[in-house]
Amino acid sequence: KTMKKVLHFLIYKEDKETELIGVCLDLNIVLVNSDPEKLEIELVETAIGYIDVVRKEKLNIELLSQNTPQEYWDKFEGMPYVVQKEFSGVHYKLARDRKTQYLPFVFSVVVDINKAGKVSV
Repeated sequence: KTMKKVLHFLIYKEDKETELIGVCLDLNIVLVNSDPEKLEIELVETAIGYIDVVRKEKLNIELLSQNTPQEYWDKFEGMPYVVQKEFSGVHYKLARDRKTQYLPFVFSVVVDINKAGKVSV
């Protein structure tokens, strides 16, 4: 049975900060890194790893609906550029174009919960 979940991500920089903040809005995951590509990969790996643990350990499915505070959703919804990707199996291709230096950056990834598994880039 296919159980798909759309994960929403936000990568942004606070004024005067050097580090970028990455958020998976649906799982309440917040990470920090100065490299946007590494941050995107870490976010997706962490989110899919989390889903995989919930699935393998047969934990309560409600653990997959832990929204972050509204302030993050407000930032996400205010962003003009959104990319949606389908994550199928193992290989993840960056949503962010390596040549484009745009921040903040928002994207979403569709994950089949039953096939979450490990991520490679």
